[in-house]
Amino acid sequence: MRIVIVGQQAFGKAVLEAFITRGDQVAGVFAPPERPGARPDPLVAAASERGVMVHRHARYSSDEAKQALAELNADLGVMAYVTLFAPPEFCAIPKHGMIQFHPSLFRCIAGPRRSHGRSSAAAAKPACRSSVRRRGSTRVR
Repeated sequence: MRIVIVGQQAFGKAVLEAFITRGDQVAGVFAPPERPGARPDPLVAAASERGVMVHRHARYSSDEAKQALAELNADLGVMAYVTLFAPPEFCAIPKHGMIQFHPSLFRCIAGPRRSHGRSSAAAAKPACRSSVRRRGSTRVR
């Protein structure tokens, strides 16, 4: 599967590495432009080291960004810690669209803040639960 990673920083790098390790073809990476004086973006550095094409656009709504994404002929876009607005027409370009992937979407791996205020024994237990709305009430599984 041809994947495009849209993201930045260490989380974006981890996602890139996971897809490469899995055997998927990473067609390209989109990251925000480098700010003067900022440290190098780990995702951009990792992509460059692996020979993955990096695109840096100030706006994903620009014709240049949309054209660059279309030229990659990706099957799926994975948004990994995106801080720039990605309009629907940009997200619809890959064959199967884009998915949003961020650890805060998964309650069980949301990080150290998830265990704040809990005893150490309770913090060791996973906090994963899904709730389903049924006729105005919430049932926890």
